[in-house]
Amino acid sequence: MTEKKKNLAKEAALQGAKAAETRIAEEAKKKFTRIDAFEGIYQFLSLEIPCPVLFNGVLHYSAKHALLAAQFPDATDLLQAPGNDDLSVALKAVEGETEAKDWSQTRLKAMERIQRDKFQRSEEYRKKLKETGDRDLVWENDADTFWGATKGRGQNHLGRILMDVRSSIQEDTDFHSWLFLCCDLEGDSLRWPPVELIESKDDGSGETQVHRLSGKEYYKLGKLPSNAVPALHPSISREHALILHTKTEVARPTGGVAIMDLGSKFGTHLDGRRLANGFVMEPLKSGVKLKLGASTRSYEVRVNLRSQIEELERQQRDLMREVQSIDQDAADPVQAAKRLAKEEATCFVGGLEYDTEKADLLGLFQDCGHVEEVRFPGQQEVGGKAVKGIAFVVFDSAMAARRACGLSGEMFKGRKLKVAPAGERSKGKGDGKGKSKEGENRDDDARGGSRQFLRDMLDGKWERGVALPSLSPERRRDAPRDAPRDAPRREAPPARRREVPRSASASPVRSPLRDRSRSRSEPERKRKEKRKGKEKRKGKKRKKSSSSDSSDSDSGRA
Repeated sequence: MTEKKKNLAKEAALQGAKAAETRIAEEAKKKFTRIDAFEGIYQFLSLEIPCPVLFNGVLHYSAKHALLAAQFPDATDLLQAPGNDDLSVALKAVEGETEAKDWSQTRLKAMERIQRDKFQRSEEYRKKLKETGDRDLVWENDADTFWGATKGRGQNHLGRILMDVRSSIQEDTDFHSWLFLCCDLEGDSLRWPPVELIESKDDGSGETQVHRLSGKEYYKLGKLPSNAVPALHPSISREHALILHTKTEVARPTGGVAIMDLGSKFGTHLDGRRLANGFVMEPLKSGVKLKLGASTRSYEVRVNLRSQIEELERQQRDLMREVQSIDQDAADPVQAAKRLAKEEATCFVGGLEYDTEKADLLGLFQDCGHVEEVRFPGQQEVGGKAVKGIAFVVFDSAMAARRACGLSGEMFKGRKLKVAPAGERSKGKGDGKGKSKEGENRDDDARGGSRQFLRDMLDGKWERGVALPSLSPERRRDAPRDAPRDAPRREAPPARRREVPRSASASPVRSPLRDRSRSRSEPERKRKEKRKGKEKRKGKKRKKSSSSDSSDSDSGRA
């Protein structure tokens, strides 16, 4: 027993020694591979090294100056004073200043903006940071455990941010990250006014070319063919300048349109004035002349703010109409309930052929229920066609409309239909599988995701549409008086998924009585056929059972 205990103790000691040796080796390797002294060849990682850093539209002497300006906003002008480029003088200048109220919540974002702007302005620093590979970056210092670490302990947020910047440089996404974080790009497409650059030669030869820039947050100008405006003069860089839509205060007088030079050698000129600094935004006014480097061509800038104003005015009109409809519903709740019931009984039909008529849709939905009316957008003549490939069909009940939606996806005159409740908001492009691009555009034009559009159509305020009332005898005023109006009407069976043949859909309109009798006799005929089929199957089963019984009795006798 004693020998066993000794052996177990030896094994435990050996394992403990191996674990300690492994831990010490890992710590030594970590210390050897990580960068914890931001000095010497790694001085470029320090906050105190002199380098231009832009923060809140002001160029600072170093990253530390920019951090002080973010922490003490009222001292920004003091930090720009002559002589305050010395860090010790700058620290004395901010003594007694009030710290930003939300500094504890915004300091991480401010530091990331500062570091990304610092490395975006210096290609040399970006190259050095990329060469650090995957080594840990830890700022070892004597007091600050938030941005760095003291005696191996601390949160090291500066090192974490530097490693994030390094990974984006290695993945070649640092420029886009800098644009969205430091330039505050405008994300709302409604606030992107179209920009036109009219290119012309300076010799007055009269040759012009128009570059229309729209639909993006920013546009590059330079030699690369992938740029929005390619220019091939030898003095022009591959990526020379950038026009962008931003939310910053600098570009507010010009509708959010700004321009910046991307650190080119020969610079960018506005009305003969060279932009002073690279990667600094300046407002781009309409009417100025833009020139890249020493090129013999210039670009006259035109910013179309009218389209942006018109779009905002249209949105305001739509909102006012919705408010007015809400007020009307509150004033007359009975009429509002009727309108809501009519909206629920209305279906949107998309993907139609342009020659589709009302008779075709009556034949398509004959098994779903009674059709009150059919409306074709964009048609000015009664009895017209689906010139836009869409239609609105109003049924007498919401149940009939739901049955009609079951036909969505069926083939009709060689096209795949889309049938949906008209009150639904548009879900955007790309929802339906196999849907053509043409059908997407027509459906979006018709529905547009606006409930007010449907209300105006049902109330008769739709200027471009025309109502085609149904000719069904159940709703005609001149129907025979001896016909019982309050007789219970039999519900039509649920619609089957089928393809309507071209010949049937293109047939002329039948008389109302024939349509009515056909719609009622066909379901009865189908039920009779089903009953006959069931009876035949039951008869076959009985014959089989009787034959099996007779065979069993014969075998028993034998």
